Amino acid sequence: MSRNLDAIIFGASSYTGQFVIEEALEILKDFRWGIAGRNEKKLKRMLSDIEAKIKKDLTHVPIIIADVNDTSSLEIMAKQCRIVLNCCGPYNILGEPVVKACIDAGTHHVDITGEPQFIGNMLLKYNDLAKEKGVYIVYACGLESVPAELGVLFAEEHFGERQLNKEKLPPTKPKLWLKPFPHQIEASDRYYCYFPATDKFVIERSQRYFYDSQKKRPIQFESYIGFRSFWLALLWPFYVILLLILSQFTWSRKALLRSPHLFSFGLVSAEKPLQSVQNSIEFAMTLKAKGRYHEVPDFVEPKKELVVRVSGKNPIYGVTSNAMLICAKTILNESSKMPQKGGVLSPASAFAKTQIIEEITRTKYGLKFDVIKT
Repeated sequence: MSRNLDAIIFGASSYTGQFVIEEALEILKDFRWGIAGRNEKKLKRMLSDIEAKIKKDLTHVPIIIADVNDTSSLEIMAKQCRIVLNCCGPYNILGEPVVKACIDAGTHHVDITGEPQFIGNMLLKYNDLAKEKGVYIVYACGLESVPAELGVLFAEEHFGERQLNKEKLPPTKPKLWLKPFPHQIEASDRYYCYFPATDKFVIERSQRYFYDSQKKRPIQFESYIGFRSFWLALLWPFYVILLLILSQFTWSRKALLRSPHLFSFGLVSAEKPLQSVQNSIEFAMTLKAKGRYHEVPDFVEPKKELVVRVSGKNPIYGVTSNAMLICAKTILNESSKMPQKGGVLSPASAFAKTQIIEEITRTKYGLKFDVIKT
């Protein structure tokens, strides 16, 4: 079967998939792409809704029928394109059949998972096979964890001839200790508290890759969430512990899913957010990097510091859709700059030598990178 398409957006009728399609009209305008899902009527209706919204004819967009419960349909889909953009989650339940079909077909794959268990399973099961097939399986290509991954690359670039706080693995020294209590950093007026995000897991995978493949000493990374109020930051750990406890029992999990607005004090809702509300939301990720010059001995405490900021608008759907599409576009355009000719990779390990940072700053919901303090 000939590959008549460059890219296919799978799970296109999902809420996130609709955003990816809208943004693909611009980001993938120079490529041949289509959409895929299990329900043809739903896919056509979704295209009609987007047509009415953006006032453009989308009848030229190919529709492919594929279902995660039908292996042959996934294989047929994967064989028609060079890369699959998988928007169909939760990935720990639905992701593996799509990854396997792509590898078998020799087709690249990107997703927007934030599920460490899924990532670990794909690495263990398919990394060697993906290398053998020359296929890139790049995970976490959305809000988790592209801003953090590219933020670390941006910080490393702007350290120049300095070394970030790197040592061999193991051990890693001087140790970057987690700060459990609210604290402030320079160039920010917020109070920061530990945040158990997927970013740390993904960044550590990237650093392990760089160490194994290039013998680069890995950086240490911890993630925090910032609050304007000291008291909110102080209460945050207790709130996280409460949610963790409630998530352990069937009755309380159902309550969390049924009434998220009650447990999040109105911040999270089961209702679809209004476009105007999404566009009004801004986010910023501040990375404080500490390191030393190359000529400074390893036993000397690193004292050089750099603070960078990664920011954007509409982070949940806007940044996620743009990041996923830019990752796919980078594979299509710059695979010669990517490592090992294949494998299950994180965004940083896959795209470290490409122009992805420059590319992602040019999109509608792209990221902005700034040096705050040197």
